Parts: sequence; structure tokens; C-alpha cells
Amino acid sequence: MGFFQFSTQSLCSNKNSEVSTTGNLLEGVNLDFLHWFSGFSDAEGNFLITLDREYIKFRFKISLHIDDVEVLNTIKSHLNIGRVTLEISRNRCSFIVEKYEDIKNVICYIFKSFPLHTSKRLDFENFYEAVLIKEKKNLSNADVERIIYLKGNMNSKREIFTYNITESQIIINPNWLIGFIEGEGTFGIKTGSSMYFQVAQKNTSQ
Repeated sequence: MGFFQFSTQSLCSNKNSEVSTTGNLLEGVNLDFLHWFSGFSDAEGNFLITLDREYIKFRFKISLHIDDVEVLNTIKSHLNIGRVTLEISRNRCSFIVEKYEDIKNVICYIFKSFPLHTSKRLDFENFYEAVLIKEKKNLSNADVERIIYLKGNMNSKREIFTYNITESQIIINPNWLIGFIEGEGTFGIKTGSSMYFQVAQKNTSQ
């Protein structure tokens, strides 16, 4: 996570680039940080929907090696939502958001305003549609069936995701790129001192 210390310093210093939302839930959060968070979430974030009978629960989660727990603490302190958990036996740590109001008003707001670019964008679109359905006071059977359908077409069941480049759908913000590289980038030295940089993705995000 070598870029993150630099990113944190620069993100906190730019007071002129801040965002506010309805209810001021993100008031004062730096725009550069939100671009970074979008890129990092494209690499490491997960959108989850669980159903227990008619009880529907939403979760946004980022899991990392325990050495990187301070990254998650920084995310939590910037967004002022969620919790950070430690799994010492597995050397893992996670940033988890489960409160419906935080999911709807903060997490969904961020990714609508600062779009994801990998196939995870399609997961978010399903997730977001289900969140909006859940806003209804009384869900019909058709509502529940729709959420089940949306859940069933997320994550590993994802189709190949392509952009129409001619319509300039991908706009890469430098802070998004830093976040994405921190999650998916690899720096290495091969035998014979040949250096390389690599970003690996499944073919769904080619």
C-alpha cells in the first residue's frame, strides 16, 4: 500500500474539493478521497444481499490482509460509517457497512456519483436497484422475487462486461487509478533483475 500515505496527505490537504449530500452525511469529505475510494472499491469491494425468509439485508465489505488495517480505519474515519473488524486467526481485516441508511445514503450515493469501471459496476447496479426496492414499506411477492433475481445475477455469475469506448464511458480520474492500483497492482522483479508492473483482472473486466 505504498501510495496510500501520499494519498492520505494530499486528500486531507485540499479543503476546496469537498462534497455534501442530503442530510450532510458526506459533508466535508474530500472529492479526491471519494475518487480514490471508488477505485479501491473496484479492486477490493464487495456488494452482498442476503435474504432470510422475507428479511432482506445489504452489506458493503472490503477485506484486506491484517497488515493493511490502517487503510480501513482511514476509510471509516473519512466516511464516518461502518465498522472495522479483525480476524486474527486468518490474518484478515474488514471494513463493513450494513446499516440500511448508510448503505442507501452514503455507499450508494458515492458509487452513483463516482462510478465503478470494472464488472463490479454491474454488481452495484443490481445492488442499488434492490436497495431502492427495499425502500417500500411493504414488499410484494414480486418485489421479493425481483430482489432474489438481482442477487442471483451478481458476483461470480457476472457476464462479460464491455464499454463502448467511442462514447467515452470510461473517464479515469488519477485518484481512482491510484486506488485501483493499490488493490490490484503488482510490482515485481523477475530472475535476471527484469522489473515489471502488472494489473490483473478476470476476463469479465478486460
